[in-house]
Amino acid sequence: MYGFMNNYPYFGMSLIICISLFICMFFFPSQRRFMLFSGLLSTPFCLYEFLFIPVYWKPVQLFGLIVSPSDILFSFATGGMACAATSLFVKGKIVLNFIFLIFLRRFLICTVIGLCLCFTLWVYGVKIMTSVLICILVGFIFISLRYRELGIKSLLGALGFVLFYASILKLCYVIWPHFYIQWNFNDLWELSFVGLPLEEIIWAFAFGAIWPKFMVYTFNGTIVR
Repeated sequence: MYGFMNNYPYFGMSLIICISLFICMFFFPSQRRFMLFSGLLSTPFCLYEFLFIPVYWKPVQLFGLIVSPSDILFSFATGGMACAATSLFVKGKIVLNFIFLIFLRRFLICTVIGLCLCFTLWVYGVKIMTSVLICILVGFIFISLRYRELGIKSLLGALGFVLFYASILKLCYVIWPHFYIQWNFNDLWELSFVGLPLEEIIWAFAFGAIWPKFMVYTFNGTIVR
């Protein structure tokens, strides 16, 4: 078992984040549905992992797949944990009001425009993580202007998610000393923060800020106090 986990550090990291999510769901039952649906809605975005391999990083994938179980676990767990972090700063319960047509319209508007913008930037030579971060910024501004639920709490949650994600990465450095070699440093910004690629820290903050907003916006969510 140790040998298997040692050979697949990305899978191990995804598993740790996933376990953390289930612990949060156990101790915060009032927000359990919000975390669960956040993870489920985030999961399909793992299909875009091929854009990052091997340009941004080159993890050892299970079964040699470009999109592997590691990506599924990572997308699910980070989606849930981003919303778990924001939930800590919300006084009350975040209620998702699923209305199919509203959900479909808002989901498609945000994702189609975001993906088109990301692909366009990438095609014109912008690095893939930089393209993603620009899309997240545009999306955050768009959603913030149209739906003011959560407000500043999403930024506080983003800080919480950064602390969590950076701690997990540092833990992975301890468990798997070779973890860092998965990143393609030739294509990164060549900047670091607490020994971690700066892109990862900024991504964690950006994702932690937008994903709870995106969830509440697409599900027409409200905060019940």
